[in-house]
Amino acid sequence: MPVRLDSDSHSSSKRLSFDEVNRLSVVLRETNPLRGSGHFPTLQVEPLELINTVSCRLVDEGIHVKQIRMNGSAASYVLSNSLRREYNDLDLLFIVDLSDEVEFQQIRTSVLTCLLNYMPSGVSTERLCSTMLEDAYVKKMVKVFNEQDRWSLLSLRGEKGRNLELKFVDTMKRAYEFSVDSFQIILDDYLAYHASSPTSPSGTGRPLSPHFFPTVMVESLYGDVHEALEHLHSRILSTKNPEEIRGGGLLKYCHLTVQGFTPTDACVHDERYMCSRFFIDFSDVTQMHRKLQNYLDAHLSLNRERQYEFLMTLYDVVSNSTVCLMSFEHKQALSLIRSLARKRYQPMHREEREVTPTRGKRSYTPGKRWRHSWDWCDFEFVAVPQCCYCDDGSIYWLVPVEGQPVYM
Repeated sequence: MPVRLDSDSHSSSKRLSFDEVNRLSVVLRETNPLRGSGHFPTLQVEPLELINTVSCRLVDEGIHVKQIRMNGSAASYVLSNSLRREYNDLDLLFIVDLSDEVEFQQIRTSVLTCLLNYMPSGVSTERLCSTMLEDAYVKKMVKVFNEQDRWSLLSLRGEKGRNLELKFVDTMKRAYEFSVDSFQIILDDYLAYHASSPTSPSGTGRPLSPHFFPTVMVESLYGDVHEALEHLHSRILSTKNPEEIRGGGLLKYCHLTVQGFTPTDACVHDERYMCSRFFIDFSDVTQMHRKLQNYLDAHLSLNRERQYEFLMTLYDVVSNSTVCLMSFEHKQALSLIRSLARKRYQPMHREEREVTPTRGKRSYTPGKRWRHSWDWCDFEFVAVPQCCYCDDGSIYWLVPVEGQPVYM
């Protein structure tokens, strides 16, 4: 049966402290620039204001909003004890009824229409339709409608890779990957507090204080919220049933490992299931290449060296934990990852790089790495057909016979 997001398990929820509510307020009140493509202007959007605008618009369209939540890396940042701003996208969940596919179109039109409110003065909006706004400001749009999952996603293109992601959910079978990203902060009481607070001359509403602030609850879909918080504060990676996650959570696992999270022994054991599910969902080299490229662009676009570390960690995991592929398919996947890493390595200084160990029991503790000089001429090509990628995006196959590669 689909797992609804409105779980009422007491052990899975807790109240936010004043410091956490204050940090939440900063995230919601901070202006997020939405970059327009072509000649469309950049929109200055405050998430809190956008939430209220979208909610009112949906109500006008006859769509009941049951609850509004924040999840993903932004929610983890609010709950963490780190002073660094360690989140990319701002993920907002609108819990709604999606009984038929017509409501998906109503939601899409409502959100895009709300963007007109943020157009700079002097910009004529009379001829701007939802299709034009979608092309200009929507980076990604997803619709899922089946027995177990009914939800849609509109990702609004932000500056510097920080997108504003609005997800409209009825049911979702698996709404998290690891314990550290399983948090969902329920925003309804905070929104009600802000709406009822008298507005100060600066327009910021009643300031928060340790003696007077709204009651905001957070839930962990992982299960025990205190265990999940301990994992977050101690930077520990843990998950349950990774074979239920689309892509197995493999890419996020490698990404968090590069960021310094340490997987539990059970999580390391589950690498085989992560790899198996990943290669089931992305079964050919073209799909794998597209998925990897999209992940790099979405999460690591501004840090080429971190991209390189991520790819080499992925190479290590796939090399040691893949059990579901034939020898040729395994080598083909490794060749793809290696070629992507090579593109990231070449612009950097040619010096010894620290990469994760590939033999024996691996340790992901920062500093416990083995050093290897990446001379790409030392790699030997396997004696099987192998897909390779050129800098111009073309694809060719290396074949174990004499002659030139055949370009496609």
